[in-house]
Amino acid sequence: MPHLDDRDRQPAPRCRRSHPLLPTRVTALTAATLLTCAGCIDPTSDRDLDTTVELAAPRAVGVDAERLRAAPDDDDIRPAIPRMLTVEDAIEIAMSRDPAIRRALEQVAIARARLAARDRAPNPMVEFGIGVPVDGLSGAPAIAMFAQQITWLWTRPARLDAADARRRAAILDAADAVIALDAEVRRRHAEAVAAIRLADIAAEDAAAAATLRRLTDRRAEEGEATRIDVARARLAVETAELDAVARRDAARTARLTLVATIGLPDADPESFTPVPGDAADAAPPPDDSTIVELAASARLDVAAAVCRLEAAAADADLAGLSRIPEVSATLMWNRNFMDREAVLPGLRLSLPIFDDGEPAVAEAAAAWRDAALACIEARRTGVAEARLALDAWHRASILADGVEASVLTAARDAERLEDAAHREGTSSLDAAIEARRRRLLAERAVIDHRLDAELALIDLVQAVGGDLHASPRPPLVPAIETARLETTETRP
Repeated sequence: MPHLDDRDRQPAPRCRRSHPLLPTRVTALTAATLLTCAGCIDPTSDRDLDTTVELAAPRAVGVDAERLRAAPDDDDIRPAIPRMLTVEDAIEIAMSRDPAIRRALEQVAIARARLAARDRAPNPMVEFGIGVPVDGLSGAPAIAMFAQQITWLWTRPARLDAADARRRAAILDAADAVIALDAEVRRRHAEAVAAIRLADIAAEDAAAAATLRRLTDRRAEEGEATRIDVARARLAVETAELDAVARRDAARTARLTLVATIGLPDADPESFTPVPGDAADAAPPPDDSTIVELAASARLDVAAAVCRLEAAAADADLAGLSRIPEVSATLMWNRNFMDREAVLPGLRLSLPIFDDGEPAVAEAAAAWRDAALACIEARRTGVAEARLALDAWHRASILADGVEASVLTAARDAERLEDAAHREGTSSLDAAIEARRRRLLAERAVIDHRLDAELALIDLVQAVGGDLHASPRPPLVPAIETARLETTETRP
């Protein structure tokens, strides 16, 4: 056998010595992979809450970021209902107590967190393996592998676009919920004010009917009234008294509905009096063409539907990338029984053979078409609601003005003349009381028509996005890239 010198007895050179550039390549690959894992979108939703407030504040009353952040069930900061409750007071209490708005804001937080998650790379995978010799030889193999999915790199733009569009839609939905609460409180407050006024009129009418019955009974005792007159007077007073009871109960129900709407369902409905606002300061709504333009563009739910369409388009782009193989970068270290080490960089491919991506593409295309139809439906619904509300306002306003200018004015003149004739002795008290009841009936009709007009105007304001006199342009929520640049520029 040939003689072996000391150099022949040394261990075989390892792979890292025979490939001097390999550690540099491995280090560069690892550094590039780690750089892609660093997400820079903040998952907290404070900025999105501020954006929601900025959208809703010009369109609603009592919108404040601190008020919306407060817990709606905190009894320590439970607001007290003022004795004379204006509609502004009611809206501010509702904003501090309503859980539906806070649920909408939590949806904004969820959408923001999902967006931040789409900005993060998938976590790397590390595998270890240690061999145990079973043939009596010394040494044991060891294997370690690091794998990082890199398909995320070219699917990231579509994922971010879809998640950001849903974040913007959630912000618009939350602002729309604020506007809806403002309108709902206004409706309940207006109904409570009208119900109290109608209850007062019904009580006054019942008192007049009772007086008329007493006069009829007295005339019957004197032989100046028939049994038919007595029966008619009795029917009138019983009808008026039942109506007064029903109106009083309706007024209490309206107050209960109001306190429930503002988030204090256990409050005493008799502890406050709803105060009507000054309707003279309200400007008339714009014409029909302006209303149509506002409803088609300025509504927040229409803008949210557009954002969902953008999300569906990004999802369609992402579904198209499913036809491309999924790629993972791997780095394997191996040591065998002879204590030889090797580092093996490589790629792992998932070939789209059985699932070729066609079902995902078809589903995404259908979802996009559905979102496009939802946009059309939202615009048409908004325009229809706005025009119907405008028509209802015109009709109720014309009726209220007509009844007040003609019927109520004539009833007041007749009552005044009957009172004067009664004082002069040329007319009976019965005629004066009947004239009063006709005046009360005309006032009731005016209140009903004014309430219809006020409710229609509230519906109209909500149908055009919360502001009748805004410019007809879509509400904008900045994309995450724009918001990030603004934050960077203002940072000291």
